[in-house]
Amino acid sequence: APALRNLRSTAVNPANVTIFGYPEWVAFRNDYQEQLHGLDACIYSRFYMSPEDASFVEFEKEYKEWYSCEMFSTIPMQAVMGYDAATFLVKYLRGEISEKWFEGIQTGFNIIQPEGMAGYINSHLYIINFRPDGSVTKEIVK
Repeated sequence: APALRNLRSTAVNPANVTIFGYPEWVAFRNDYQEQLHGLDACIYSRFYMSPEDASFVEFEKEYKEWYSCEMFSTIPMQAVMGYDAATFLVKYLRGEISEKWFEGIQTGFNIIQPEGMAGYINSHLYIINFRPDGSVTKEIVK
């Protein structure tokens, strides 16, 4: 991070210096979030949720009521991932959603069958930007 900050500060156009990271960096956001913001980091990932998001806050509350304990603090959060997958599957099987596309609390699904393949894959992907102003944006790649 110090070398990249130095490069950014000495660049002719600092906005052109950013960092593109891999999914595991999302797991380090608590310890390194300030650095991710300072570097205008862009990360691709199959999962992302904000702890302040209303749907997550409600899910966390209900989880505590149902199981009388806190969820394990992992990234991705396994309980949320399971909930998202089950919600997608149940809604799809019930016919509540006709497409194989679903946006959950933390994990999205875009189920496709590549040409010439027997199986299916999830092609849903997020592009997460940790902006220098402290905000986080999430774009969905379908």
